[in-house]
Amino acid sequence: MTSRRPDAVVFDLGGVLIDWNPRYLYRTLFGGDTAAMEHFLTHVCSPAWNHQQDAGRSFAEGCAELVHLVRPRDLDSELGPENADREERAERK
Repeated sequence: MTSRRPDAVVFDLGGVLIDWNPRYLYRTLFGGDTAAMEHFLTHVCSPAWNHQQDAGRSFAEGCAELVHLVRPRDLDSELGPENADREERAERK
């Protein structure tokens, strides 16, 4: 098998060839809750956080930096307050 070298490399820095916006993904993951999605993209997975990931920081390091921002009480709507409290107590042990 002969390997070929690429003839050209394309950098799509302006999003001309591939239209990408994280909202395309997160809109679905947040079930259409635009306010929650915008909060997440502004305060949790912010452009500054993504820039550090793009600069080579490991995913594990990036997640470790954010874990304090997402507390069990933030999950009340999915878990119910009684479960969120239980999770928070277990975290303190």
